[in-house]
Amino acid sequence: MDTKNNDFYVIGTVSGYDIKKMAADMVSLYHEKINSVPKKLINGRIAAIENKCNGIYFYATENSTPESVYAEYIFLLRKAEEEYKNSPAGKKEEIKRRKQLIPFEKKRDKLMLKLPNLDFSNYEVLLNWLSKICDPCRNRYVKIDRENIIATFEEKGFDFKFTCSESELNTNPESHAKKIIIYHMGPDPYFITHIKNDISCWKREWIIYRVVSKIKRIFWTKMKGE
Repeated sequence: MDTKNNDFYVIGTVSGYDIKKMAADMVSLYHEKINSVPKKLINGRIAAIENKCNGIYFYATENSTPESVYAEYIFLLRKAEEEYKNSPAGKKEEIKRRKQLIPFEKKRDKLMLKLPNLDFSNYEVLLNWLSKICDPCRNRYVKIDRENIIATFEEKGFDFKFTCSESELNTNPESHAKKIIIYHMGPDPYFITHIKNDISCWKREWIIYRVVSKIKRIFWTKMKGE
């Protein structure tokens, strides 16, 4: 889909990746430059700031606002996506994508079946399960039923309103695990990219904590025996 408009006389362009910021910059640049452009160059066309992102040309003109420029870009992008989706190439790609999703979805579904039977008193088990469910969901087309997961956790007695002091967080592995679960089961759609790191840190910290605690117990037992 070619969205370039030859009715416009381009007086400038803006670069960047944040579409909303680019839209605001385009409107500002238009008002900065328009008075310095000779009318004979415009020659009956509409002066505009032109931009191109994801193959989509979009423009800011005299009456544009950042909101209208952004809305126009989104409209053209969705239109282009729909046209491609219904094209022979788009349909072929969709079939290929669906085939690639099958093993990811099977792994997700298998893990979801295991969820109600987990030992909810063992936080290492819960964190391991959350870590595993992240793997298939790294594919952006594989959806996770977050509401179902939260409902199952609550049915098993997990309190998503749990709070604790900073000192308890640093000395109690269960409290720390609860905070990780609560934080990452919130509304953040990118929780998957972070949770595995937090779980790895939790495991490292509490393995060390258990080892040190065991050494201390052995030491004090020996001291008492002497």
